Amino acid sequence: FSVIADEKYIHAVETFLESLLSFRLTQNDVLIVSTSSTTTEKLVKRGIRAFSYGSLPQCSVRDVRCIVSLSKFNTIIDVLNASYSIFFFDLDVFFKRFPLPTLLNASVDLYSQKESDGKYPFNFGCFLVKPTPNTINTFVRMREDYLLTRKWDQVIYNLVTLNSSLVTETFPVKQYPA
Repeated sequence: FSVIADEKYIHAVETFLESLLSFRLTQNDVLIVSTSSTTTEKLVKRGIRAFSYGSLPQCSVRDVRCIVSLSKFNTIIDVLNASYSIFFFDLDVFFKRFPLPTLLNASVDLYSQKESDGKYPFNFGCFLVKPTPNTINTFVRMREDYLLTRKWDQVIYNLVTLNSSLVTETFPVKQYPA
């Protein structure tokens, strides 16, 4: 389970972590990536383990969208390269019950929540991706496309996913409403 957080969302990180710990997970099951060393320090002072990629030379210090997007892509690629699946959430996603038992189809590379506005089929704020060479290559391509175009990461996630050979499935709507 992973999230990206900046200073404005420290309380949301606490709530998110509490919700996951209620499912008998531990902090070892949760990867919290912060957008700055200052945010990391504030989280650590609250007893929350977090890390930051530090300054990203591709982003100006003030370009929060770039920092968040690249931190997301870097985190996903790093976790997949370490042979782990990653269940990634934006901090506005919460669960009333543990989500994983419904997501056990071994042939699916990427499970994603539907995008709420209907413009795109997949939501880059709530998805589960498994570590395969294909998924790693797909997310590397997403990061490369982001660096070239600076389009919204949601758009790139959808365009690259739809043009890939990934086996995708959307989360059951009753359990994962958009």
